[in-house]
Amino acid sequence: MITFEIDTYGNLTVTSKILSTGKTERLVITNGNGRLSKQKIDKMVNNANKYKLEDEEFKKKAVAYNALEDCIYNMKNLIKEYATKKKVHPESLKKMEIAVVDTTVWLQANKDASVGELQRMKVYLKSVPMSNVYSQMALEGNMKRLKNEKKFSWFFGRLFGHDHEEIKGNIKK
Repeated sequence: MITFEIDTYGNLTVTSKILSTGKTERLVITNGNGRLSKQKIDKMVNNANKYKLEDEEFKKKAVAYNALEDCIYNMKNLIKEYATKKKVHPESLKKMEIAVVDTTVWLQANKDASVGELQRMKVYLKSVPMSNVYSQMALEGNMKRLKNEKKFSWFFGRLFGHDHEEIKGNIKK
């Protein structure tokens, strides 16, 4: 059992008692011991404000880094899906695989990359399957079908995080 008591002077007394043995220990913490001065508190607050911007920048960078890693993971799964369903020409799959490898190597070599660089690499990686699918469908003479293809819009939206109507409107432009 542990009890805490504060007296009128602001001293804290902590008492612990082991019920089975009856052994008791007591600790008194007096008011004023080890307290920070007003100047030290102000200095700590100023330092916290100074480092706040650095912390926010670090957080943005971590979010961008993780988003690129997630994109690499999703692209690998997309390649597997395409390969098993044979929806995309093997040459296009190879281009996608090369883009994944290039991005992975770049990410490992550029761990200190800026948020903008990480975001650009993510856009690049996401653009690779779209350019391959567009070019493959164009070669097959299916551009008219492509503009109205709900499955393609759904896929594109799933990859880029847009809804079907937004994609359909952008394809027509």
